[in-house]
Amino acid sequence: MKQKLFPIVYIMALLSINSCSEQTKKSDAHNKNAHISIEGNAFVCNGTEIYLNGANTPWDKWNDFGGEYDSVFWEQEMKNLADNGMNSTRIWISCDGEGQPFIAENGRCEKPTEAFWNNLDHMLFHAEKNGIYIMAAIMSFDHFKDENENYKGWRAMIMDSANIQLFIKNYVLELVSRYSHNPYFFSIDLCNEPEWIHENKECGQIPWKHLQQYAGLCAAAIHKTQTPILVSIGATSVKWASDVYENGNIWSDENLQLHTNNDSLAYMDYWHIHYYSWMRDFFSSPFEKSPNDYALNDKPVIIGETPGRAEYYGFDISLEEIFEKPYTLGYSGVMVWTSNDAGIGDFGSLSTFGHASKAFAEKYPQLIHKKNQNN
Repeated sequence: MKQKLFPIVYIMALLSINSCSEQTKKSDAHNKNAHISIEGNAFVCNGTEIYLNGANTPWDKWNDFGGEYDSVFWEQEMKNLADNGMNSTRIWISCDGEGQPFIAENGRCEKPTEAFWNNLDHMLFHAEKNGIYIMAAIMSFDHFKDENENYKGWRAMIMDSANIQLFIKNYVLELVSRYSHNPYFFSIDLCNEPEWIHENKECGQIPWKHLQQYAGLCAAAIHKTQTPILVSIGATSVKWASDVYENGNIWSDENLQLHTNNDSLAYMDYWHIHYYSWMRDFFSSPFEKSPNDYALNDKPVIIGETPGRAEYYGFDISLEEIFEKPYTLGYSGVMVWTSNDAGIGDFGSLSTFGHASKAFAEKYPQLIHKKNQNN
């Protein structure tokens, strides 16, 4: 019975994907004002401030896009986020480099498969339908771990400028070209916690100059297209993203341009930092210190990862404060880990913190830019 039904199910899935793609294109004309842009230190949308009240939905099954993508899960999760007052989520569209895009051992990156694009089209259709802005993490330090089959290829890519340019051509610019029209594909995160690639032996301990060149070349290529898509990099901790500390801001405009022939387009559009309790003894926390305290006062700053359980902060804080304190301190958004309880460790889920994110949205509705889910 299953064998007889499979072709019908497969055809229906393809029709659904094509329908999503066509509806996304048709809706473009109605959504031009929905793009997020930057004015000073704030995100704005349609002329007024927007605050990223969000979560990470990093993966469902791991390497979902072009892999074991579950359309039912992603459709439902976008609705779940919206139902809990959220307007954004951060998704790892490539988790460890063993899925899409494929990379050869010599560091040459291929274009992602059509299945990868179809899966992204489907997810973004439902993100747009529910008013959920997507930050797409296109790579992670996980790609470089020596336990992974393709780690040699990723290390060869990031240490060679020609390989980086091929990665940009076949992957980064393909994303930009395909989704610049869609305001809900609002940002590319160039790498999740790239500092571990430098710090950890298992990730190759690659010199900073290579990581900075990668970030700078990608950012410049994206900016040259004049796309509305914003670019950032998910710093592990404020330690590596602030001149207050001894490393300095690894991802500063100056550092990126130093390794890209002084290309003025090599810069991050906004600062993106993570917080977990182990950091507090060394660098305090962004729930206690403002962007000004960290000398990050030239661009918007978001907290792109932080626990979804109050007991994991290292100090007294309520779930409601996890969402509100960053706003009152001057940050431009917070994305807790994770909406769907993905990953190792019990850091929470929508069932844990959803009431708190919803409370923030109800208190500050003008910051959420809530979309009618029936549109």
